[in-house]
Formats: sequence, structure tokens, C-alpha cells
Amino acid sequence: MPIFNDAAMKRLFIFAVLIFISLGGAAFSQAPDCMMCHSNQLSMIKGGKTISLFVDSARLKKSVHGQLPCASCHAGFNPMEIPHAKPIKPVQCQTCHVNEGFEKSPHAVVGCKACHGSHDVQRVKNSTFNATEKCGECHREEHRHYVNSAHGQAIAQGNSNAPACITCHGSHRIAFGAVRDELARKKEEAKLCLKCHLDNPVIRNQVGYSAGFISAYDSSVHGVAIASGNGKSATCVDCHGSHDEKKAMDSSSSVNKRNISETCSRCHPAISKEFSSSIHGEAIAKGKSDAPTCTTCHGEHRIYAAKDPRSKVSPQNISVQVCATCHNSLLLSEKYGFPTGQVASFSDSFHGLAARSGSIAVANCASCHGYHGIRPSSDPRSAVNKANLAATCGKCHPGANGNFAKGAVH
Repeated sequence: MPIFNDAAMKRLFIFAVLIFISLGGAAFSQAPDCMMCHSNQLSMIKGGKTISLFVDSARLKKSVHGQLPCASCHAGFNPMEIPHAKPIKPVQCQTCHVNEGFEKSPHAVVGCKACHGSHDVQRVKNSTFNATEKCGECHREEHRHYVNSAHGQAIAQGNSNAPACITCHGSHRIAFGAVRDELARKKEEAKLCLKCHLDNPVIRNQVGYSAGFISAYDSSVHGVAIASGNGKSATCVDCHGSHDEKKAMDSSSSVNKRNISETCSRCHPAISKEFSSSIHGEAIAKGKSDAPTCTTCHGEHRIYAAKDPRSKVSPQNISVQVCATCHNSLLLSEKYGFPTGQVASFSDSFHGLAARSGSIAVANCASCHGYHGIRPSSDPRSAVNKANLAATCGKCHPGANGNFAKGAVH
């Protein structure tokens, strides 16, 4: 590509003017055809950088602006002078395309051409413009996550209902998420997710979850906290991710059974650490999909506070609605070798009968075995290890000694 200094450009310009006049195509007072010079592979050096002055005339003619004179965009230029203007100002697309809000977006500094191009601009409906790929040119890390996400894979498979970058972020009125109010941002994110996953029956059917399951979040401990003004509470993005959301069955998904404890640990680190060393946490780490994890006991979207009587882990519900579902299962007992008689014997005990009568003060499974740090009785750290039973019983029965815990426990 030839590179011209100002003197060379002036000589080329005079040469083009002479040719134009000799062809008799126009009076001298008219500006010569810009493409006489700019269709050549030429450049100039400005500020130590090489700037191309070449314009592909074929692509320009096919563009939406192909029938417009160059001066419509390059305003203030004098084609009879080199350079054509001092200083040369960037093209102002807003002169014709009024788009309120774009000037406040982070993309305003790079201008329209960074996404739409310069001389080859096409109408959106006729364009082969791929917003996701274009965004990925700058936002490489986000793009890498997105193409491997459930949304990105759906787009690749031709699902027109799947969201692309501009579906969530918008096209021109894009705002910095990091500098906005956290609570407002989270509310908007949740509203955006629900626009497809709850309000659109076509997408909801494709995903395969009921409206009741999805909307249950609103009444959960997390949803109520957000509605009450707690910007630290979890919303869709906190659990499912933003650009890398994947189906729960995907082993790399943040809500996959093997990973959900780590996801919850972002807000509940101490509890997650305790769970990871429990018999359930160790089983999950070994790939035992039958073992319970956070969502097994607490629920997925409909998570209530532990003291809420609607919660599965509340004192009046935990034994029957949580622990018994696994420990009273013949299938699981045969598979993993644990007995099932404890559930029945507990139900018939003083504690069980009192619980069935509505008492929330009486001991339940978690009162003795623990909640998150449950370990087998053979483990010296277990609350129900023989060496620790007196202390465990003593939490409700002060003065309990070694003889107190002898005999049938359940």
C-alpha cells in the first residue's frame, strides 16, 4: 500500500483534477469525484500511525449510504484543498440518526463505525451483521463464556428465541453495570430474565419449567430481601451466571448438583465449608448424585428462612419432608447399605410423637445429627458418636451423662 506525504498527496490530487477536466465530465468549479483519489490503495501517516485513505467503491455503492455524496457525511471538507479540512473532524452520524442515550453509553467514545462500519453500512434487516461476533471483538472473555453457554449454543443451533448480546444489554443505550446502583441493577437483571423465562410461554415451554416454579423466587428469602431493599441478596445472575449460564444437567453449570454448594458459598462461605466435610458433601464430591446438597433440602427458587413454617428445613418439617425422603427409601438403603428403621422408630418415640403433635421445641433429626456438618456415628467428630452423645443430649437435657444416652436412641 503506497504511503504519501502531504506533497505527494497534493501532486496526486492535481493529477486527478487534470484528468477530470480533460474528460469533460464537469465544470472546474465543481468538486472532482472523491473516488478518483480514494479508490487507490493509498495511506497517510498521522501522529506516527499509518491511516488508510482507501475506499472500496463497490462496497460503498452497495451500502445504505451508497447514493449519498461523500460530503453528506464528511461535512466541512473542501475537496480543492489538501488536507480537505483543518482539523478533520470525525463523522457525526447523529446529524441524521438521532439516538438519545447513545452519547451516554460506554460505546460513545468509539463511535458508530466500530459496530456498523464506515463505508459498508447495511440496513439491519438486510445485513449479515452478527452482533455477538462483533461484540466479541472487544469483549473477548464475555464472548468466550457466551458461546459455550446454553444461550450461545441455542443461537448456534438456530433457535431464534435465544438471547444474543443486544437482547440483554440493548443496542445503543448500553449502561455500565458496575457503576450503577447494585439493587437497581439486580432488579433490572431479574426483570430481564423473567421477560423470557416467565412472561414468554414459548420460551418457558422450551426450557421446560412451569410458571409456578420460576415465579416462586419472588416469595423466597432471596426475593423478599431484594424487594425489601437488600442489594446483597441473590438474584438469577448470582446463581446461574451472566454470560456462562448453562443447564443444570451440564456438569460445568454453576447450578449443577456437584457445583451448587460452591455457588451458594459465595454468600454462605462458612456453611458451605461445613457441608463440604460432611458425609453428604463428601459423597457429592465423589460424584454420588443421590446425595443431598443445598437445593435438595432448602429448595431451588422457593427457598424460605429456616424458621419459616413453610420451609422444608423448619423444625416442624425437616424430619418428614427432608431427612425421611432419603433415609426411609428402600431403594437408597439397598444401594448404599444404610438401615431404614430409624425413621419409623423415631416417629414412634417421645420426640417423634411430640413433633407429630405440632411441637417445634422437641428434638428432630437435625437437633442431634446437625444440619450441614452431618457425619456418621463412627466419626469421632460426629455429634452422635458415642463419646459425644451425652453432650448432644445435654443441649436439651442439662446434666445428661453417659448413662442417659444408653439404650435405643431413636
